Amino acid sequence: IEMSPKPVGDLKYVNAEYNSIRGLIKSNWKKDKNSFTWEITIPVGSTALITLPTGYNIGKINKMSVAGKLETISTENRIKLGSGSYKIISQGKMP
Repeated sequence: IEMSPKPVGDLKYVNAEYNSIRGLIKSNWKKDKNSFTWEITIPVGSTALITLPTGYNIGKINKMSVAGKLETISTENRIKLGSGSYKIISQGKMP
């Protein structure tokens, strides 16, 4: 599973879900001037490669600071997550 939201223009939130062969996949996000909040559900037995929008850094996942704890992939804000539900809170500002 790959998730990479692209907030454009006046779009401030998206709520999406897909019933896959392994279970429900959800991606719900919202943005404001200085933050991006993203709630993700990944079905059992699956992994997801997620990429934050340009200008945002991963700050917290499920209320825990992730500074120095995540392996980022390349120079982008990309991480790999296993099955489960996550709430990612990112700080930054859209360019």
